[in-house]
Amino acid sequence: MKNVLLDVVIGLGVTALALLVGWSMQPKQQSFAVNHVIETDETAVSQVNTMQKDKAFENFVVEKFDFTRDGFVLVEQNDEKVKTRTDLLVEIEGEMMVYTLAIECIWIESLSSKGVYWANDVEMKSIMESAEAEDARLFLIVGVGGTPTSPRSLYVAPIKYHYEHMLTPQQLANFEVQVKPGTKFTYNGKVLTLE
Repeated sequence: MKNVLLDVVIGLGVTALALLVGWSMQPKQQSFAVNHVIETDETAVSQVNTMQKDKAFENFVVEKFDFTRDGFVLVEQNDEKVKTRTDLLVEIEGEMMVYTLAIECIWIESLSSKGVYWANDVEMKSIMESAEAEDARLFLIVGVGGTPTSPRSLYVAPIKYHYEHMLTPQQLANFEVQVKPGTKFTYNGKVLTLE
């Protein structure tokens, strides 16, 4: 009986010692986990802020269309996190046909000397294929400066002319439109502009 009791006491002692050792190591592991979570949260906050700014600019662009007019329809506003389609799909009824516009919206704080990087290879391929499947004319609308809901400069570039990932400031300059209060987008079959 003494041997059994001694085995139980030793077993309990070993278990207590293991718990004590595990408990003493726990703060280091928690500290690492907490530091990792903080880094992840800051990255997530940065990504959320960027996504919020992108969505705010996209909504600004939507507001620049007069969907209360006959012949103007917002077919789709894309909520995907990964780019496989453009941000907006708009139909505009012309005199002889209905035009479908696939619109990619980008807002940036300032225009670098290199220009605007608007899509990587995979995104560009998916966006182009999506626009072709919809038989849509593809436009890139870039807001620069100010805020996403009130950009200082606005550029509306047909993407068929820009199969590169980067639009230079010189290329964009050809597509600048004036942002004035109350102006709305119009489309004449070739050019999307604010009037």
